[in-house]
This record gives sequence, structure tokens and C-alpha cells, in this order.
Amino acid sequence: NVVTFSYSFVWYTLADWVREIDWMALHGVTLPLAYTGQERVYQKVYRAMGVTDAELAGYFAGPAFLAWNRGQNLQGWGGPLPQEWIDGQWALQREILPRMRAFGMTPVLPAFQGNVPKEFARLFPAANVSRVGVCKTARRLRYSCAAWLDALDPLFNATADRFMAALIEDFGTDHYYAADGTFSHAAAPWKAGGDAAAAAGVDADAVAHSRAAFAGMTRTDPAATWIFQTWSWVYGATPSYTKGWITAVPTGRLILLDLMAESTPIWKVTEGYYGAPFIWCMLHNFGGNDGMWGDIPALSFGPPNVTRAGLNVAGTGLTMEGTNQNAVVYDFMSEMAYRGESVTDLPAWGARYAHRRYGVHHAPAAQALLEKAWVGLVHSVYNATGYGMMVSKDSLTAIPFGSTWDVLVGSAAHWYNETAFVADVWKPLLDAGGVDASVEAAGWTYRHDLADVTRQALAKYSAVLAKELNASFTRGDAAAVQRYANALAELCEDADAVVRTVPGFLLGPWVAHAERWGGGDANRTRLMRWNALRQVTFWEYPDAAGAGLPAHNLPGLTDYAAKHWGGLLATYYAPRWRLFGASAAAAIAAGTALTPEAFHTAVIDWFAAWEAKAMATPFPTAPDGDTRRVAAALYTKYSPLI
Repeated sequence: NVVTFSYSFVWYTLADWVREIDWMALHGVTLPLAYTGQERVYQKVYRAMGVTDAELAGYFAGPAFLAWNRGQNLQGWGGPLPQEWIDGQWALQREILPRMRAFGMTPVLPAFQGNVPKEFARLFPAANVSRVGVCKTARRLRYSCAAWLDALDPLFNATADRFMAALIEDFGTDHYYAADGTFSHAAAPWKAGGDAAAAAGVDADAVAHSRAAFAGMTRTDPAATWIFQTWSWVYGATPSYTKGWITAVPTGRLILLDLMAESTPIWKVTEGYYGAPFIWCMLHNFGGNDGMWGDIPALSFGPPNVTRAGLNVAGTGLTMEGTNQNAVVYDFMSEMAYRGESVTDLPAWGARYAHRRYGVHHAPAAQALLEKAWVGLVHSVYNATGYGMMVSKDSLTAIPFGSTWDVLVGSAAHWYNETAFVADVWKPLLDAGGVDASVEAAGWTYRHDLADVTRQALAKYSAVLAKELNASFTRGDAAAVQRYANALAELCEDADAVVRTVPGFLLGPWVAHAERWGGGDANRTRLMRWNALRQVTFWEYPDAAGAGLPAHNLPGLTDYAAKHWGGLLATYYAPRWRLFGASAAAAIAAGTALTPEAFHTAVIDWFAAWEAKAMATPFPTAPDGDTRRVAAALYTKYSPLI
């Protein structure tokens, strides 16, 4: 996924990329996206077209937000992008590509999509440049009202030709290119809707834009194949539009990514993409959320079903927004690429996965407990068929009155039974390490999974507390509000205690890896740290009230990542629950209403203080504590409550 390069890969060095590419090779990946380092190519092109360095500084987003600068509607946020970053990423890409190619992979490079600096409107006044995004306030106009050049404008051709020539000169080519355009589809160049009365059911506007975008690749590389993700068609593109877009390109030269096929398959509403080749993709994850969840049954039946239907399936794909979570889901999906049929006995597969995960040399009683835990996982968190997306978020990281609050407190139930999860997953996994010390000594996977399962049990219990908190607030019970808010804060702190005992669940390495790209320069290091912290908390900026924007003022992507990281749960989420408890109790005692606007204003003020402290506070980069001992204490404390 294009956004994985921000949510997961943003701070990677060559050593990290070597490990990532090795993982790809071991899992059969043959067509990896290779998006690193493109800013230097754009810089070269836009400089030659008259855009100044000062103007480019207002165009490029900061490192943690580049994915939305490259192909959607963000500009400048988190910048200015240091030249050292631009050059370092370009050099890194030139080392990434040979390693991918050495494994026989075909890297997919970016093609020109039409997103340009807003100064194009001044430099080329006759060009068809649209501002796309939310443009209602000065801050929005500066950061999220991006400029797009229509693909039918002659300037699109000239810009695309310059970009493709510079790209191939710098990186070579394997003739596969990704270009998706902005997801908004609200205006040119990627218009949604289409003409319902189009002749022969084909939208002429879609045909023209698709051909123009493809020609932007083939004029420079006649052998180009276009990779296009159909995510945006979820939001209502008409059949005449999708048919026009697809059929405008010669069959075999456009490969569609059915980005969320396990949940919202687009092939079903496009007659199997009208015969064009497509890749059946699993999206699974948003923002790098690390809650345990997956729909393994859908992954088992999906690819074989489309193959049996005789559709032009080119392969299977992994299109997660963030990596390094729920490894079993990615192992299973990678395995399905080599299976002709569905897995008929998923519990048996889960038991065998325990062997792969922890080895088979343990005492029989311990082995049986590990197998039981994984059968339980396959039956519970990884059996989310029909539940929908975003289920790895929970009340633990919610904001009262926020965008997901009503959903999270509407019911304490989830797609699996929490009590059964405790008995069938948490307890046997915990006990396995006590039965045979070799389980814990064998490697990091047992400790990681025990911390993860413990965190998951606590996270889902948070829904019970949040529901009671909401009910207490509604009936005006100040003491109960304070009690449940404090209980949620304590739950965050307890979850923090267990996840910080293992690598992979720590805020510190994320921040430290960002600071490596500062190169020892104080200003650059501070910018990198700010980017790292913002992406996993407030993401963007708060809007001022009014101007037609939501009254609650919170950034729309606040806590989008919802990370359950040690160092974040205890310092960020826990005190925010206490803030709500104190604010709500005080309002109830005073006989006044705590409105969403008032509380979110308080949250914004609180966040400013938190951010100032976090910018100056070192976060631990190494695990601390005995995983099993902490998990056992939390089991004793919480299992009777769940």
C-alpha cells in the first residue's frame, strides 16, 4: 500500500530494508511497491519548470506524511522536508532496487499522477489546475487543499514526460508503474460519478482520462504496465465510469488492485473488472493499528473462489496500511497464493501454526496448551467474518465524543466472546510457559504473543468500562464517571506495563529511529521527532471552530493509528481518561453540561502540553520487565472481571 511507506517504512535504513526484502522473498512477493526517494525526482522536475526551492518547501510534506503528499490532498504538513532527507532517501532507493531485483522481484515505481505545487496555477495560468480537498480555512488552504493538474491538459503530458525520464534515469525500470490519483474524486483529474447516459455504457470522460494517464507512462516507456488501486471506487463510481476507465487501456497493460477484496470486493460490481487482470488483495489493517484481529475464513475462501469463477486473477496481494502486527494473518494470506483450494480445517491449521511459531520440542502438556491457544485464536480474534473493518480499534484509545465513540460504547460485545478468549487463549498461553520453561526460553515469539494476548484481553475489557462510563455520564453520576474514567486510565497503565516487556510494542524505537534521520543536526532531529510523535497521536492539526467544519474541533485523523505501545498508553491515553473524568465530574457537580466542544477544546490544550513534554522526554528503547510475571499478575487481577 502506498501509505505503508509512511505508517511503517518511513524511518527505515538499508539494514531495515534488507530485512523487509528478505521477508518478502520468503513469503513469495514478486511485485513489490518501490516508492522510496521519489521526492528528489519531483524536485528536479519542478525546479526545471520554474518552482523555487522556497515554494517546494511549502509543497513537500514532512517525512511521516509524505504518502498523502504524493498522491492525495496534503501539502507542506510536517515540513519543511530537509534536503538531507531528500538525498538520503534517493540514495536508499538506489540500494533497495538492486536487492529486490536480485531476488527476481519486479519493483513497481511511481508514475506521474497529476499532483503539483499550487504555484503551477501562477506559472502556467492557462493550465487546468484544480484545488482538491478541504479549503475552508487558512490552515486547510495551506496544508490540505492540494493542486492537481488535469490529465487532459497539455501541461500534464509535458510534466509526465519530464518525470518519467528523470525517474528512469535515476532508478532504471522494470516497466511497472503505480498511479492512483487523489481518492477524493471530487474534481479533475480523477472525476467520479460518470455519465449514466454514456453511449454503450462507457463514460467518455473516464476513457479520455485513463488513456491520458497511461500515455503519460508509455510515451517514455512503451513497455509500461500500469498498476491501479481501485480503493476509491468503493465510494460510488458508476459502472459506466469504471468500465470506461478499465477498457481504455489495452488488456494486460492495466492491472487492478482489488485493495480490500476480503471485505469489499470491487470485482463483484465491475463484472470481474470487465476481463482485465486484477490482484485479489487483503487490506486488513488501517494506520498500523496493532489490535489482534483478522478474517482468516474470508482469506481461505476468497482467492480459490475467484479462481474457480474463471476471472482474470493475476495473483494475491498484501495491501495493509501498516505492518508489524498480526503476523499470522500475513503468513496465512501468503500461503494462500500457493493453495488451489480453501483450508477446510482451520482449527487444525491453527494448531500446526503453534508448531511453526514456537517449535515442537516442548513437553507434551505445554505443546497441547500452545495448540489450544492457537485454536482459540483462530476461533476468536481471527474469525471476524461479517464484522467489518476497523475492528482492531477499541475503547482503550478512544476519545469521548470523538468520531468512533458512539460505535465503541454502543455495545460491550464484539465479534468474539471475551470470556471464552480468557479461558481458551489467555490462560493456556500463560500456563504453557509455567509447564515447561523451554517454551519461554525458545525465542521471542512466545513472550511477544503472551504480551499481545494479555494486551488484547485488557483492550477489549475497556469496552465494558467505556459503556459504564458513558451511561454514568448520561445519568449525571459524577462519582461513577470519575470511577470509570480512572479505571480506564489504570487499564491503560496496566496494558503499558505488559507490552513494554517485549520489542515491537514500544514508542521509544519509533522515535529513536526517526531521530537517526536527523543526522546529528538539532533542528532536523527535532523535526523528525515531531513527525514521529504526531503521526501516532494527533496526526494533523486542529481546526478553528466555524467555517463549516465540525464543531468539536478535533483533527479528523486523531489517534488514527491507535497504537498500544509502551510509553504511549501510560503517558498519552491514561492521563486523557483522567482529564475526561475530572472535567465531566466537575461539570456535573456544577450543574452544567460538558459539551463535546468544551471537552475537545480541553483535549487540544492538554495535547499541546503533552507534546511539549514528549518532545523533550526520552522514551525507553529497550524492553523492561518479565513478560510472564506481569501477564500472570494481570490475569489474576482482570480475568474475574471479564
